Amino acid sequence: DVFAGIYTPAEFIGKFKGDCDSRTLFLYTIFKKFGYDVIILNSDVYGHSILGLNILSTGRYKSYLGKRYYTWETTSEGWMLGDLPPDVSNMSNWYVALPN
Repeated sequence: DVFAGIYTPAEFIGKFKGDCDSRTLFLYTIFKKFGYDVIILNSDVYGHSILGLNILSTGRYKSYLGKRYYTWETTSEGWMLGDLPPDVSNMSNWYVALPN
């Protein structure tokens, strides 16, 4: 019963539950508020959504407008910036869904 299958950031914080789309939108909003260079990456192949942060890091990243946006898995626990689970790690299957 969630419109478009995604909670707004206000709905997410009120319920503190939601899928990958709701989590990435919430965190994108917070990071943007504090001046971070952040994007949302989606994959139709994996049916998943993650964040990309343009900060000094190592690991997996998506190039966008000449910058490196390091991946951040926000749904599963234990993944560090630049890490992705092996079953969703092919970066050619990710695209920028919400730019900076």
